[in-house]
Amino acid sequence: MSNTEGVEAVLPRLENYGLLSFGDLTKVISLNGVDFKKEQKLQDINSKLITGSLPQNPKDIIIGKGVASYFKVETNDTLVFVGQGYHGMLVADKFHISGIIDLKNPALNKVTAMMSLEDAQNLFSASGIVTSLVVDKNDNVQLKSLQKAISSKLDSNYEVMNWQQMMPELQQTILADSVGGLLMIAILYMILIFGIFGTVLMMTQERKYEFGVLVSIGMKKGKLMFMVFIETIILSLLGVIMGVLLAYPIMLWKHYDPLVLPGTQAEMMENFGFNAEIPFYIQPDLPLVHASLIFIIALLVSLYPILIIKKLNPLHAMRG
Repeated sequence: MSNTEGVEAVLPRLENYGLLSFGDLTKVISLNGVDFKKEQKLQDINSKLITGSLPQNPKDIIIGKGVASYFKVETNDTLVFVGQGYHGMLVADKFHISGIIDLKNPALNKVTAMMSLEDAQNLFSASGIVTSLVVDKNDNVQLKSLQKAISSKLDSNYEVMNWQQMMPELQQTILADSVGGLLMIAILYMILIFGIFGTVLMMTQERKYEFGVLVSIGMKKGKLMFMVFIETIILSLLGVIMGVLLAYPIMLWKHYDPLVLPGTQAEMMENFGFNAEIPFYIQPDLPLVHASLIFIIALLVSLYPILIIKKLNPLHAMRG
């Protein structure tokens, strides 16, 4: 599978459920055995650690911050796991907490514990066995075409699923959010277009007398139209550049210090499995795309004064 064109990496995982205990408290959790070196490249686990470190020694585990909050434990505490291993055999062991992780998903934080793949295979008596292989694809490869290529190399005993098939609810949520975002952008652009056009309309009406005087003393309408067009370009460029320069520092600030939803709004977001924070998008493509669109809109709006100048009658313009 790793030799398939478009596959960046293949990450083995051994996933199982069981009971995790500390003192008098017990909780059902998902215990996942992973290859931390490969996982680091895919999801940068180190950046999600709140305290401690990744497992370094046998019987080290990291737990979600929701699990840590439930048991009121910290790094270096010991937890007991009881579950079912390969062929239904009972497994039980003690584990040392090497770190606490924030997976940016409240639902996962409440039920997730992770350990090395080798330790998980030893715990469940499943040497050389994994429950799933996560495929990391190249950015320029189509998801469904890669899925077909992998399926063609495997027999019917294996099921190849993309993330849309595994999490249809998430796909629907993303689609709904995208539609809502497009509607909001459409409303904002309508306001923006009317705002720019209103400014240009007012400027044109106020300068009709000036245009009439310039044409009456011998200035060609072509040169006057070109002058107004250059003015519009300069004003638009200054507005776009100043907007980007003023907005980007705020975007950076709220990306690293995101907005936190209060009270009931936070609870509602967490019930849907989302973190109750709204970090700002900081990739430069977003401000550049919208700045370019605004600049193009300003240029299109500048056609209005050009048409007015083309039809201008100097005598009527100077009479007001």
